[in-house]
Amino acid sequence: MTKNTSSDFSRYLSNVKVVPLGELYIHEEIIPSILDEILRSLHAEKIQKDPVIVDRESNVVLDGMHRVAALKELGADKILALLVDYSSPSVQVKSWCRSIKDLGREELVSRLKSMGLAFSRGDRRRRIRLFFPEETYSFDVEASVEELSHLVKKIEDQLKSCGARIEYDVVEDAVSKLKKGEVEAVISLPEISKEDVVRVARSGQVFAHKSTRHIIPMRVLRVNFPIEYLMPEHTLEEANETLARILKSKKPRLLPPGSVLDRRYEEEVILLE
Repeated sequence: MTKNTSSDFSRYLSNVKVVPLGELYIHEEIIPSILDEILRSLHAEKIQKDPVIVDRESNVVLDGMHRVAALKELGADKILALLVDYSSPSVQVKSWCRSIKDLGREELVSRLKSMGLAFSRGDRRRRIRLFFPEETYSFDVEASVEELSHLVKKIEDQLKSCGARIEYDVVEDAVSKLKKGEVEAVISLPEISKEDVVRVARSGQVFAHKSTRHIIPMRVLRVNFPIEYLMPEHTLEEANETLARILKSKKPRLLPPGSVLDRRYEEEVILLE
């Protein structure tokens, strides 16, 4: 990915907009406990800290599903968004894996079979895959990629119920942990394409939570936009005028890939101070 410089600040900040909330499409399910946590934060702080990431062409939300749901619940009709060109090769979509700890191989296989699941040796990319340190299997299930994501969620819940610990990793990190003996097995989703994301979202369906991870050229964080301007009492024009004043008052600082704030970011970050 091409490294960005401070000269990109104005271009990226110009892509931060307040947009109509009702025109957006989410592509992953909403988890009630996460939604409650975000609602508590919004009630306490009265700001939307960071923009959600939205494809400007399709209006599909790539990152920030729970903030969309929380603001809708609060009665907002607008949301702060960073608009990106999803068709650009600089925007990537990866699939999350489930890295499994504290559950032996025999118990894992037994639990999978108790769910009526069969798997065979091989590495078929449009299937759910099960990695052990020395072997790879593919689940013998024919279904759409979104249906497979929900099956992985069911598997995850079943394994947690018998004491397994689950960590979410992208494929490269999960396989690395497996080789180092840090996890006992890895279950991966099929590869999810950008076309899959847009198709599912626009059809009103959703993937399971923690199915996709999007990487964009540069994040914009800590806008700290007052949620009162996201409510129906203020027009979209008023909200964007307020946003322009806020952005003009901020001092942007560029952070490198791998920076850890509320989470680890794989892309460069414009932190507004």
